[in-house]
Amino acid sequence: MNQLIKIKRLFRTYKFLHIFLKINILSILIYFLLIIINNYRFPNINYHASIVRDREELRLAHLRTLMYDWYDQGKIPFVYQAPQSLNNKHGIVISIMTSNRVQYQIDNYQPNYLTQSLSTLIKLIFDDITKYGYRFKYIYIMICLNGTNINELSNIYEIIQLIDQYSIYPLHNNQLTTYINLSIPCQFINDMSNCMLKSIDLIKKQQEQYDNDYILIIKEDMIAINNLFDILWRLIMQQSMHHYDHKLGMIQLYSYKNVIRFPFYHPMDRQLFQFIFTCLLFITFIIFFIYLCVPFNKQSSSRYGLYKFYLIINFFITLFIIIWLYGLNNLWIQLFNLFLISHHYNDVVIQLNNKLYYPKMDMIMANLYPIEQVKQISYYLKQSIELCENKSLWNLKPNESKYTQLITSYFISNAKQIFTVYMNLFKHCGLYSNEEEEEEEKRILNPADVEY
Repeated sequence: MNQLIKIKRLFRTYKFLHIFLKINILSILIYFLLIIINNYRFPNINYHASIVRDREELRLAHLRTLMYDWYDQGKIPFVYQAPQSLNNKHGIVISIMTSNRVQYQIDNYQPNYLTQSLSTLIKLIFDDITKYGYRFKYIYIMICLNGTNINELSNIYEIIQLIDQYSIYPLHNNQLTTYINLSIPCQFINDMSNCMLKSIDLIKKQQEQYDNDYILIIKEDMIAINNLFDILWRLIMQQSMHHYDHKLGMIQLYSYKNVIRFPFYHPMDRQLFQFIFTCLLFITFIIFFIYLCVPFNKQSSSRYGLYKFYLIINFFITLFIIIWLYGLNNLWIQLFNLFLISHHYNDVVIQLNNKLYYPKMDMIMANLYPIEQVKQISYYLKQSIELCENKSLWNLKPNESKYTQLITSYFISNAKQIFTVYMNLFKHCGLYSNEEEEEEEKRILNPADVEY
């Protein structure tokens, strides 16, 4: 009871305590309210699924029209032939991992995802050539077939029209028998190792010098957005200008949610969240400076010191709560955009949590790995299938293997994201898109809204 009386007396003496307490409570309530609103934004899944499928059918029709035009013009099968006189330094291998078709069928529409992803990439490459010429040394596109033979793809003839048959890498028959007996997580490990090794082998077969070449690994149900190659070019140029030690790296794209960790997928929710917490942050600073400048002519020096102590403590507690809810990385990014982007630094790529961030487009880019590290990861994954089946791979300690730290870092930063993130430079097909697309709120599908 005495403690309660003392607390009430403190609140009567230091009126700013009421204000900071209200800000903290309001911040937490707003945070959870927005989460609840965000989680229940898509109640009609069946309606949403039909809209998504209609959008995919329309996009696929546009792309197939382009494919017929390319075929008539002799542009496919796709080959990127840059003149040797240009002496370009940088090349890219784009490796598309197909979905596992051995133990389960993800979606009956799945074969068309590969067609959409592949034809969109080729379209963007043609657009890049038209706009900039041949600025890359080469661009190879390869397909890593996971858990299936090449003849089992229902749209294989359509794929072969787009790229050469030798750019498709299936499992061998003797490998497929062993592959089927693996669990889904271990099949995933096997898929990743095979695709990484095949990507490296493709570069080695085609190029004697590959110090400045990169590998981009994506999944078949990801459709690249229009500025993909502009972003990749800027990223590669910055790596070159800063003289990093990376010789060959794997570029694997990320979503800003992996670093900022916003719980909000709908753009309106995210913008509202940012606006509210930015206002709360400014209000906190204003209140702090107002009460800091209050005159204390009639107060003793000791009481004034106690006043400042309580003010500073409450200010930092409130600041901590707001920044914790808002996200420290998000705060750094917003400050970077505010102070640097406006001063002609809009092409800078910064680093957060070991991931490269491109602030101009509000997206997280990639982790870059040297070729030796990619090879070590690939071989270690390949040799760890037995450990994987025993589930001991996930529990290795640093002193049990020289590659443990390497593979642990890879799993944390890459492996999970291949299947789970909502990537900014790519759009998910199918129901994976239900948290990223804005068209789900439209009652009628407009053909002009579909990019092709």
